[in-house]
Amino acid sequence: PYSYTIPRLFRPDITVNETDNSGSIDLTGNTTYGADLLWKTSGNGNITISGATAGDQASNIILSSLETQFGDINVTTQNGTIQVLGDVTTQGGDVTAQSTGLTSVNAVIETNAGDVTLSGSGANFWDTGILLANNSVIDTDGGNIALTANNTKLVINGKARAGTGDLDALAPSAGRIEFWGAGELQGAMVNLESGRGITQGASGKIIADTLTGQANQSVELSGQNAIKNVGDFSTGNIGHTGGLILNNVIAGTSKIIGAVSSKGGAIDITNT
Repeated sequence: PYSYTIPRLFRPDITVNETDNSGSIDLTGNTTYGADLLWKTSGNGNITISGATAGDQASNIILSSLETQFGDINVTTQNGTIQVLGDVTTQGGDVTAQSTGLTSVNAVIETNAGDVTLSGSGANFWDTGILLANNSVIDTDGGNIALTANNTKLVINGKARAGTGDLDALAPSAGRIEFWGAGELQGAMVNLESGRGITQGASGKIIADTLTGQANQSVELSGQNAIKNVGDFSTGNIGHTGGLILNNVIAGTSKIIGAVSSKGGAIDITNT
């Protein structure tokens, strides 16, 4: 290891495995540095952190700071949660975090045109599968972002910015999408899909060249949205009332370039 002000593990590859399917991984356990402890690779070196792949014991993962040059960062657990407490950065790789519980981001994830893929789940549909906390920022500078809360809530309280890349926010089955506070999504194309509804308050924001989506219940996007085009967007399903409210603050006019439909609810797209 190299010695810096913040200690670093600096290797061609870093692999951390929970091998007996009965324990958790906490990279912030250093009492002096906590989430500032930096795990770093050089060149094409990857960082791979794997929790349990089987068993019935919780295998949660807590991340401190991770950094690669051109390598990928992959974090997975088949029986637990993932907490991103330290900044995760790569100059040329992709970042993936996949759990069967809550995947939460309380820091910065930054790539240089690399993709970011986060997925989470829960035991019940009212659980939160993905949480972008209010201090979190995901910035890919042109890479794609995919956020998937399987059968659970996808909560956007922080910011996810894809630049010229596309962004998918998905809460399939009985999941729903909720913008909290000034939560923000940005991408060339932003696609929202929810098994139930989508809600956004007055401070939330979507910035997109094109917005598409689908929800089995109503969609209320009442925030400071800047959307140039509305593509295919459908709401409502058998037994569920749809409806679409979209408040847009973009200068000039927005264009509807796709099929916008609602089963049993009004469609209200407003430029203010």
